[in-house]
Amino acid sequence: MSSQQLAAFFYTVLEPGLYRCNICEQPRKQAQRPGYTNLISHLNSKHPTHGEEYAEFQRRNLTSLEIFGFVDETTTHISAAAGLYIMPSVGQIEAEMKPTASPNGETLGELVVNRPPMQNSTRKRQKEELTYLRNKVHTLEQELETRRQELMTSKGHDKENNALTVQIRGRRGRAMRWQRIAKHQLVEKQRAELQNLQLRASLVYQLKLARSLQKLLKKNASRKDGGTDAAQLQTRLEFSNYCTGTSEDSLVCRSGHSLCQTPSHEEGSGVSSLHVGETEALYLEATNSKVVPFRMEETCSAVWRCLSKDHLKLADGTYHGVATSPDTIRAKAVTALRVDKTAAHLQMRFAIKKYVEPQRVVITLQCASESEGPRDLLHGLKMMQRAWVVIRPVLFEDGDDETIIQLCMRLTPSLSARVLDTPGQRTGAITELLLAAVHRNLGWLFQTVENILMEHNFGNTLL
Repeated sequence: MSSQQLAAFFYTVLEPGLYRCNICEQPRKQAQRPGYTNLISHLNSKHPTHGEEYAEFQRRNLTSLEIFGFVDETTTHISAAAGLYIMPSVGQIEAEMKPTASPNGETLGELVVNRPPMQNSTRKRQKEELTYLRNKVHTLEQELETRRQELMTSKGHDKENNALTVQIRGRRGRAMRWQRIAKHQLVEKQRAELQNLQLRASLVYQLKLARSLQKLLKKNASRKDGGTDAAQLQTRLEFSNYCTGTSEDSLVCRSGHSLCQTPSHEEGSGVSSLHVGETEALYLEATNSKVVPFRMEETCSAVWRCLSKDHLKLADGTYHGVATSPDTIRAKAVTALRVDKTAAHLQMRFAIKKYVEPQRVVITLQCASESEGPRDLLHGLKMMQRAWVVIRPVLFEDGDDETIIQLCMRLTPSLSARVLDTPGQRTGAITELLLAAVHRNLGWLFQTVENILMEHNFGNTLL
């Protein structure tokens, strides 16, 4: 490292010949001499570890890119929650001496640092993202406090409600879980009735339209159009970008490696300590757990059947199982990414593997996603997801069967640097993406699993 680079990094120019140390905030004088001897001697005497700090800063800039994305020459990875932003390495900051004249006629040297042209706008985008995240956290905290107050009011301010955040055991806990399932089933019934009314109105309209088309076809019976057949219809329904299935093969190959990482990720994320319905750490890593009053074999079958469905509605999209086997699932999904009044579509493809072990079942998931939409809303955003689902029985003294589903999901978004340089409002887009891809869709998946279990136990439906 050169003295010129150290002076540019550790000092700020106050006026010609006067500099301020960025570490101790003390002013230092420096005449036009080669090597910046006065400034460097101050660093050596007062801050002997400045060389290690400078080198560590350069290494840390490279390591953050390696951790949060796929590093190449054209891609820069961001994470709004982690506060990362695009910044050149310090070694690329050029400093030069600009001669200036002092009042007494002497020629002094002024240290001029050539800053990147996008640095101010990058810092502005980072501040906007942090402000959005603070407002989002404040809103979620208020909603959580409202839910807690409603719970306390509905239970008559019972003192035992203070223990709801710890492990719930015994008959009272099981009764509350059945009550939760019954409430969910009632909501599902009301939603289904509303959808039936909407479908009925839509069907009446389609019948009217069909009659009108029938009249037109009778008038134009001689005209034949063979351009639409079953094959073309199936082609339109398929995802245009993922027709070959090559990417799914590569995702399946990674699933075996994910199984070996299950114990370390359980310990590192803390998901193994979740024993009731809990959700935390919604940023690049999300954990969730759910306890259901059913046997482990039934729960595993319901989860696998849910993931194998040909068509499954999500919170803002649909999920399609493409190919299934006893231990492997390939699937595709399309979900909407909404920020304010702007919307984009996120296309995802999954590879899911199941591993049956003594006293537990482990399901690993690999997912690759890419967004399509307006260029001012993260067009071209790519994201890799890895998830581990552990299903194990919960043992009680009275012998009742219950099962806990624990999930840990890690997401790595990546975005081309040239996309960030284009103008547009992207504040909150990464946060909304994580909420849409994980938080809202998990509720729909868990509800589908509960519906399958209820149909099996009370409707004599085979799993």
